[in-house]
Amino acid sequence: MPSACDPTSFTAVRGKSRSTIQELSSGFVAGGLYFSSDLRGSYLVAESIVTNAPTEVVTGTCWYDAAIVLGPKGPDGQATVINDEILSIRYDLTLFLENGQWRVGAQLEKQQLGNGNLCPPAS
Repeated sequence: MPSACDPTSFTAVRGKSRSTIQELSSGFVAGGLYFSSDLRGSYLVAESIVTNAPTEVVTGTCWYDAAIVLGPKGPDGQATVINDEILSIRYDLTLFLENGQWRVGAQLEKQQLGNGNLCPPAS
């Protein structure tokens, strides 16, 4: 549930990811939106890693995103499907080492590959 999301558990102090995730989570809560527990096989795979400094890396990733965004219940008592699009997208993630853990500081969309699973297999 978005109300249980704690961005400090996976985002870095540096970068914009923490504030972006906090805003996204707040918007989901305000709109009664949430992700289905069935992620339909969604995954991400790292395709490259570049070390910028001992405490900063950029990793090129491919995300197979098949997650479903649901909303308030309709007249039939079932959750409303807000988004069930299945996409593959490449992102660069900037990670910072903080207190011994790598945390996401920034996410930059590089390329929408298209519909369906177009990412390399997860290992």
